[in-house]
Amino acid sequence: MDALLKQEFDVPCPGGGSSTKMKLERILNSSSVKTSKGEYKLKSNSKSKIKNQLKNMQKEQDNFQRQLEKMQKDFFE
Repeated sequence: MDALLKQEFDVPCPGGGSSTKMKLERILNSSSVKTSKGEYKLKSNSKSKIKNQLKNMQKEQDNFQRQLEKMQKDFFE
């Protein structure tokens, strides 16, 4: 999950200016995203949904890792 939070995204400018690169972590911790000729207001509800999905992805990844390790252990016994 940390790798995804550190990933940079191009945020297009709503006013037709140049896009801005921002890390997902910064986007999720801001109330707005400013670009050269405009600004996006971020809804807390939308940010909460994204954060919940990221947590769910992390849980699934951890579960997959545990199952893989168990299968490898069983295979080599």
